[in-house]
Amino acid sequence: MTTLILNAEIHERLQSVASELNNKYINRNDVVCVPILQGSTKFFTDLSEYFRFNPVVEYVGASSYSGQARGEIVAYKLPTPEVVANKTILLFDDILESGETMKFFTNLLYSLGAAEVIPVVLLKRVDSKNQYDPRVKEFHEVFVIDDSWVFGYGMDNEDGEYRCHPDILCK
Repeated sequence: MTTLILNAEIHERLQSVASELNNKYINRNDVVCVPILQGSTKFFTDLSEYFRFNPVVEYVGASSYSGQARGEIVAYKLPTPEVVANKTILLFDDILESGETMKFFTNLLYSLGAAEVIPVVLLKRVDSKNQYDPRVKEFHEVFVIDDSWVFGYGMDNEDGEYRCHPDILCK
């Protein structure tokens, strides 16, 4: 196990991404943040501490992994339609790999009437497939990484451990 990204580096980049979002949304009241449980919880919580705008927050949940094996996406918490209808949605996820989870929730949010969906991810794999809805015009990533299995900073390893580690680790 090695440290891929130190917590101090994470927070430095979070401040930069938050600054971009603040510049765009500071005077808007139609923004809803939709973090995908569980992996994006720490990322979203830490990033939102730097927000200078006041969005509504609506968590959603899905699972697609058993250890390191990717399976079918199973949603266990869906967004409330009246919260997302006609709103600008910032959709948060911990990592963009295959793009399937992002695609699933992007399509779902648009089907519920979202005016705009903007993905915001902590980690984007350099070889990830950006298969989200063609209506997505904006995308934010904090870090681009290689194909290592990562954990820590809100993400667990195949044994369900290290979610509380402050840094991003890899095998």
